[in-house]
Amino acid sequence: SLASMLCRAPPSHPSHPVRPVRPQGLTHGLTFSCRPARCQVNVRRTCRPCLASSSSSSQQSSQSDDLDVERLERDLTAVVIVPGFLCGSKIYEPLVQAMRERGVPATVVPLSAADWLPCAGGRSVRPILERIDSAVRHAAASGKCATEVVGIPDTQLAIPPPRVTPIDRFVDFRNTPGGPFSVGGSQKPDEFPTVLPRGDFPPPPGAPVGRVALVGHSAGGWISRVYLSNRAYGGRVYGGSNLVHSLVTLGTPHAPASGVAFESHSWLHRDRDTSDLERRVRMLAVGSAGYGGGDWGDFTRNSYAFCVGEEGESDEATRARAELLCGDGVTPLSSALDLPGAEQLILDDAISHAPGYPSFVSPELAADFNARQTWYGSDAVLDQWLAWLKDHPLKNHDEGSA
Repeated sequence: SLASMLCRAPPSHPSHPVRPVRPQGLTHGLTFSCRPARCQVNVRRTCRPCLASSSSSSQQSSQSDDLDVERLERDLTAVVIVPGFLCGSKIYEPLVQAMRERGVPATVVPLSAADWLPCAGGRSVRPILERIDSAVRHAAASGKCATEVVGIPDTQLAIPPPRVTPIDRFVDFRNTPGGPFSVGGSQKPDEFPTVLPRGDFPPPPGAPVGRVALVGHSAGGWISRVYLSNRAYGGRVYGGSNLVHSLVTLGTPHAPASGVAFESHSWLHRDRDTSDLERRVRMLAVGSAGYGGGDWGDFTRNSYAFCVGEEGESDEATRARAELLCGDGVTPLSSALDLPGAEQLILDDAISHAPGYPSFVSPELAADFNARQTWYGSDAVLDQWLAWLKDHPLKNHDEGSA
């Protein structure tokens, strides 16, 4: 869909050191040549910073204060998928079904393309964060544990969408701060006024019984990092690491770049010592290296350029650099892997960013996907990153097992 095209960081367990993940059947590494001879991969290994004794922020979310942290030592197999920018939840239904067929209770944050509009152009992503929080709390209250199903049959997870009226959408679009016009007085998340997103969010079926996993596609990956943070964003500390044990990002542009659209990326990168997050959440950054920036048309070149632009650099120079990059057709690999403290899965096959492209956006990518039908959620690719997720040593607090 057009939405997919506009995309544009446990406890870290000792058994899971920071490393590239090397699934069988693929050639992986931190430095390699892509199919186009002139395509360069600027990939550097992200190392876990020294762990401090406490978080850089002592603030707590008002909705996190009532969590029984000892109780949440139980980790659930439930997975919540966070859609990419302008994507609705429906395009992820085949992925949800495929995960359920593999015994993983999965669901997707209920979103429509309209829910993203207040966030366009670098404005606050709180409207999306509220929906992620609602979905995570529902899943954490009814997710499947390693040894039992708590309150739900088999692998089904039902996340009710918020009730949002047209007036709610208009008010959110008018009041959400940030962006090129500095709505609310600033473009910077640290200076955003507190604006509560509109809508009636159904309460979860009960208190959380454990922590779940997040899978963020495209922009959904870096927005998930905001959700996990213990820093205030737009007036609220979400503290999602209290409810999440693992994060997988699929083709997410993690690296900060120039322009107001990347102000939230810069907010994330200003605190690289994410010690509390890295103690509590294990992370995997997944990227593809199959599409050269100079070989797949204007859309791919411009998208890569958008993700790597630097202050003071001319558009021509940025596009010239973008032509030498590899990626998934939308996100360059170097940006997809720029997640501090994460393990890395590098796919050097032509794994597409999204499950389909309108031909008027990118005829090259549309024709390629129609011919091969391969993206991050396809069966063969899913099995690779899902194996990492399943490898998490689930803990059942009641049984005292690890």
